[in-house]
Amino acid sequence: MKKIFILVFLISGSTFCGSGDSLAGVWQDMEVVAAGWSNTFLFFNDGTFKFFYSQMDHRKREVGFSGKYRVEDDGLYLDINRRLYLEGGRLVKDEMGKAGDSVLVEASAKTLMFEPPEQIDISISRIYSDTEFAMGKYIYIDAIKFFLISKNPDELLKQFEEK
Repeated sequence: MKKIFILVFLISGSTFCGSGDSLAGVWQDMEVVAAGWSNTFLFFNDGTFKFFYSQMDHRKREVGFSGKYRVEDDGLYLDINRRLYLEGGRLVKDEMGKAGDSVLVEASAKTLMFEPPEQIDISISRIYSDTEFAMGKYIYIDAIKFFLISKNPDELLKQFEEK
């Protein structure tokens, strides 16, 4: 999969830095916000970020991670200094979901801090402006399409941290 993405990226000849757009904003891997947020990056102007896993997965143990980021050419460099996860609890039948679904209940939210930070290097494309969805912009992060939902992550942050 990575070989295919690298080939496509080389053929396109584009890098993030050449686009002139800012990464700051809320980027989700779905075009619209449904019953909750899908996998979402919040990039802030001060060089920090927060990533939250889908709110629609009620069985997940990992909630998200955060730290500092930088973009160089076609690379997104994440220095993760915090991971949020759920500990304990139990899975029960989800009465509101489809048959066979379960939901994690009675789990405790925990934070794991890293010093030095955990470093992750992933690919990033330029920002494209040819979609009718979201705010008209999307980007590929680690070969996954993310749509710009808002240019102001501060105004939406509570929707992620309160869940």
